[in-house]
Amino acid sequence: MLIAGAGALCRAIVFLFTTAEWLETLACTKVSAEMSSLMGMLPAKAVLATTGDVVSVRDVRVGDVVAVRAGEIVPVDGVVVDG
Repeated sequence: MLIAGAGALCRAIVFLFTTAEWLETLACTKVSAEMSSLMGMLPAKAVLATTGDVVSVRDVRVGDVVAVRAGEIVPVDGVVVDG
């Protein structure tokens, strides 16, 4: 036995789920684009404070001291030693 209005209720539920999936896809796409944009801002080189050598960020090891000038993006995670 079909209750009056059940068809409309089913259509409304399908519509809401479809809208929710669309919004989720939209949000994921925007987040992916923003993350890609942020990753593009990372510097590829770092200046070692002890020697002044410019090295790849991949070559910076734990314990190395990196020099960062005013306005530059910090190339690696770490602790501020001076300045």
